[in-house]
Amino acid sequence: MGDVRETFEVVKGHTNGLDSMKKQIREFVLESLDSSVEVMKGVLNSTTNKLKVRDDAFDAMVMTLKEQIEEL
Repeated sequence: MGDVRETFEVVKGHTNGLDSMKKQIREFVLESLDSSVEVMKGVLNSTTNKLKVRDDAFDAMVMTLKEQIEEL
């Protein structure tokens, strides 16, 4: 019966080690994803701002063309 208990304790120790490694990996992945999300937000915001500027310029060109058409 002593051999079974010893084996159980060894297995339990390995299981605890695996649980600890699993937790560390989970934390690493979450931190990596968080930093990736922040980078993607920055890229998205930059692209959105550039598109707004282009949209404003396009609106101004359309208004100018409409005015020129009305003058004709």
